Amino acid sequence: MTILVVESSQTELAAIASIIGSAYPKAQIHPFDDGMEAVQYGFNHQIDVVYSAVILPHLTGFDIARLLRRVHPDIKVYLLDNSTQYQKRAEKEGISGFHCLPLTKAAIREAD
Repeated sequence: MTILVVESSQTELAAIASIIGSAYPKAQIHPFDDGMEAVQYGFNHQIDVVYSAVILPHLTGFDIARLLRRVHPDIKVYLLDNSTQYQKRAEKEGISGFHCLPLTKAAIREAD
C-alpha cells in the first residue's frame, strides 16, 4: 500500500506520517509539505491512500482529492483538520473520511 501524507507544517507532517506508519507498518509512506508536489507525485505513481490537511498553501485537501481521483478513481482520501467545520463538505464531496487532529492510530484503524 502506498500512502501520501500532505501537511504544510513539518512538525505535524512528521507526527502524522509516524502515526500512519505505526498503523500500517508495511505501507510505503510519502510525506509532502506542498500539495502541488503531492499531486505531481500522484500523477506519476500508483497511490492507494491520501491523508491531507484541509488547508494548505496553493491547494486544499479537497483540490488534491479531486485532482488525484482523475488519475486514481478508486483512491481513498482522508482529510485532516483541527475542527469539524469541513466534515459535512467532505461527506458531500465523497471524501473517504475526515479526522480531527490530533490523529491517532485507533482512529486510522477504525476508518479502515
